[in-house]
Amino acid sequence: MGLFTKIMLFTRTFPAIFIYFAVKEQTSTPIAAGIAATYTISYTLLAHKENQETKLDYAMVLFWLVGLVAMVLWQDTAIWLYNDHFTSILYFTFFLVAALSLTRNVEPFTIPFAKRNSAPEVWQTEPFLAINQTMSMIWTGLFLVAFMVSLFPSALFKIIVPIGLMILIGIPLNKKFPAYALRKHQTVPGTAPNSGKTPEDQTTVLPSNVESINQTDEQRQLQARRQGPIQKALIVLGSPRGRHGHTYRLLEKFMEGMAAGGIEQELILLSELTIKPCIGCFSCWVKTPGRCIHQDDMPHLLKKMRSADLIVYAQPLYTFSVPGIMKNFLDRSLPKLEPFLVERPDGSTRHPSRWRESNPERFLLFSVCGFPEISHFAPIVAMYRAMATSGGATIVGEILRTSSESLTFHERYQDRYDHLLASLHQAGRQVAEQGYVSPITEQQIAQPFHGNVDGFRQVANYSWETLLEYEEKKKTKAALPDREDYLRNQPRMLFGGMASKYNPLKAGTLQGVLQFEIIDRDDGQYFFDLSPGKCHLNRGQAARADLKIKTPWEVWRAISSGAISGTEAFQKGLYEAEGDLGLLLKMRAAMQ
Repeated sequence: MGLFTKIMLFTRTFPAIFIYFAVKEQTSTPIAAGIAATYTISYTLLAHKENQETKLDYAMVLFWLVGLVAMVLWQDTAIWLYNDHFTSILYFTFFLVAALSLTRNVEPFTIPFAKRNSAPEVWQTEPFLAINQTMSMIWTGLFLVAFMVSLFPSALFKIIVPIGLMILIGIPLNKKFPAYALRKHQTVPGTAPNSGKTPEDQTTVLPSNVESINQTDEQRQLQARRQGPIQKALIVLGSPRGRHGHTYRLLEKFMEGMAAGGIEQELILLSELTIKPCIGCFSCWVKTPGRCIHQDDMPHLLKKMRSADLIVYAQPLYTFSVPGIMKNFLDRSLPKLEPFLVERPDGSTRHPSRWRESNPERFLLFSVCGFPEISHFAPIVAMYRAMATSGGATIVGEILRTSSESLTFHERYQDRYDHLLASLHQAGRQVAEQGYVSPITEQQIAQPFHGNVDGFRQVANYSWETLLEYEEKKKTKAALPDREDYLRNQPRMLFGGMASKYNPLKAGTLQGVLQFEIIDRDDGQYFFDLSPGKCHLNRGQAARADLKIKTPWEVWRAISSGAISGTEAFQKGLYEAEGDLGLLLKMRAAMQ
């Protein structure tokens, strides 16, 4: 993209107004309007090519083209109107276009602006649409008021008051209203209101302008400036599975981002160390201050903690808390505190740090869990926040990822998986470059792969059912592939995955019954029962089906993996379809 193009996209259609008045002084109103219209149309075509056009751009095109036509048909009247009531006509045009976007089945005109500050995963959510509908209503009202005020014959009302409305009300509204409105939809772990919605509804949030589960972006930015750059990080991995677990799989990408930003880092695998549990003897406080009675790996780790600018506490969720090896590590951190009691700024009591020469501790929480709702992290988040509050520490980020077992089949969600990894890398770079993870990035990482919780539960249950079956077969000494290949070769897992990706918000009022028959498998009969807001997978034959698909197993596996397109396979006669093929296309669209 060239410099001229960037400048045009940045200034949008507004230069056309200045062009109009400058040319009008030298020539005539129709010529000035024609040149302004040419510029506006050129810009809009460019913006459309770059996918950056908005309804306000089309409003400007309408404003100039209608004016030109009017000047041809009613020359004197139209020229008089554009000379004496230019701003009134402009605001009336904006009002008409904004009002049109309030009608049914028309996208609110504020959505293109909102998309620039939010992740694609939330563009189809109800909160995103509802907030933009409200914003469009308010802006429509502002345009109407600006139009009516501009009818008064003075520069104060024609120019200053309308612009003042936009600057003093419109722009602050754009910045403040979304955060206010999202409080009704956002789920801070453990604080989701009982709204009667499903957990999936309550955990779908808009990343932009949303209050962080810890602090706002501005608060983190201010704190980061006070504490200076992060140069050295200690990553403590408390997963008993070490490098073989889902926590490490995601943590690795986050660490790559920190490394790319220039942070020196060291990874500690607690699963490979010996850390005995604290026995509460207080020897580290009174007998040998700062030194534990246990002679294991912990004293060495305390030295590393003392020299680090940042500690990353990474672990999976175990029974709504941390795994035992991480709890031992946290308990054995007691020697870094003194036994005395001091008052915190909030009036409560804490123990002072023994390491007074060090800067206040900074740490980051990194955790994954198998459940689909983020509210399951509430206890572990509360524990780490209490640690931070008591010790005067700063939490620079809370990276929480649900539905971790779906990572096993990430190829079924490849675009979403790639976006997750990119967001994790970005989070690491943010820690290095700005000293904290932005709330937007945290929310992007938290977005699940699945489109609905009901489908996720179903495929999860199929997975456990398949694993039980696999272990039973192993007892018979039967020749079996490895466990993951066995899972991937089960029709119930493939169709369950399809059900989990189904997004009811995208599907709208779609309904029907879609029957699948895998002709070369005994366990290959499944049907989807689709209704507004629902997608339920069933075994066996449906009593009635709107579409029946008969296919060999490997053909449908290839279609599902993207190795071959469904359309191409159908044209080649690789599978048969009887009934409404549009039902399948609409279902696939709801899974994108």
